[in-house]
This record gives sequence, structure tokens and C-alpha cells, in this order.
Amino acid sequence: MARAELSDAARYDLWEIYSYYLTEAGTEVADRIRDEILYKFRLLSEHSLIGRSRPDILPNMRTLPHKKFVIFYFPKEYGVEIVRVIHSARDVESIIENEFLN
Repeated sequence: MARAELSDAARYDLWEIYSYYLTEAGTEVADRIRDEILYKFRLLSEHSLIGRSRPDILPNMRTLPHKKFVIFYFPKEYGVEIVRVIHSARDVESIIENEFLN
């Protein structure tokens, strides 16, 4: 069965997203945003090549947007490894490059 494994950084990103929406918009919105992102993770685990290939950042890296966020991941034999979920207003390429190349 295909699965999505989350890095510690991706888990933290998801928690930060949830916490932000919980504070700013309440439980219902925070739950909905979290559930939508988790749905994208499941979708990626079953169809790992649907995202955009990003060899300009790292070999084999792919991205999938979700609303204001970008999901960074690597296809794996078992599904996908989700490495980050970053707000698109941030310098996402620089964040990923710094994380993996330093």
C-alpha cells in the first residue's frame, strides 16, 4: 500500500499551519486546511508524479501547490517522502536549498 512519510520539518510545517489558522480563524478552518493538506499527501502517495518536477532545486524533487502552500516531496518506491510544506509567499527555493545543501 502506498504511503506518505513526513520529515520532521514537514510535520513541524503542518503544525505551524494548523496553529496559525487555529489562532486566526478558529478550529473549523484549521481542521479543514489540515485535512485538505493531508488529502494531498494521500493523493501524492498514490500518484507521486502528478507534481511538478523540480531538478532546478534538487534531483528527483517535485512540488505540488495547495492554495497558498507548496508541498515539496520525493517520489519513493513506497509512495512519497514529504519534506516541507511552505507558504508560497516565502522564498521556498532558497529555504529548500539551504536545508538540503548546507
